[in-house]
Amino acid sequence: CLGVFMLMAQGIISALWGVSFFTDPEVINDYTKPYMLDVNYVLLLFQHLGLFVVPALAFAALTVHEPKKMLGFQPVPFRYIALGILAMIAAMPAVNAMAWLNEAVSFPSFLEPMERAIRSMEDQAGELTTALTSQSDIVYLIVNLFVIAVIPAIGEEMIFRGILLRILESWTGGKHKAVWISAILFSGMHMQFYGFLPRM
Repeated sequence: CLGVFMLMAQGIISALWGVSFFTDPEVINDYTKPYMLDVNYVLLLFQHLGLFVVPALAFAALTVHEPKKMLGFQPVPFRYIALGILAMIAAMPAVNAMAWLNEAVSFPSFLEPMERAIRSMEDQAGELTTALTSQSDIVYLIVNLFVIAVIPAIGEEMIFRGILLRILESWTGGKHKAVWISAILFSGMHMQFYGFLPRM
């Protein structure tokens, strides 16, 4: 599904801007070109749809009689929402401590090439985030909320907390194990080592 959606994104990007991220992957990092932000928005949207949203909807539709229930699309009592918000606030000191620990990780000298590669990936992700969020136009704010926040959040929740969590729970026979395994997989999937612990 991701492959199909990346091909679709490439077709749109090639038609609109004449850019090919397949033949020249570095071209999408050239933020000096004003249209490159739009290229990245299209790329991110199709990536999230192909990696999370569409596979989750398809899997649920093909495997269970109540896909909405499996994906978590059901009413949530207000007390659970309030408890969730309180839990997130209460967890902030621990999350910050994990971030500090994660940043302090030092690789041994024989793993220096791997550390450089990880840092480079982190720097590229940071540059993209800065480029996308530095626009002051209200249209870009709306696009950012949709492409960077809403679509990935819904898609990731459907995959990790909807489908994967239920599968892991049935495999491991325990909710706590399933939650921890899905949290590890969720954090690892982001491919950002220096944010692994707080994200988990």
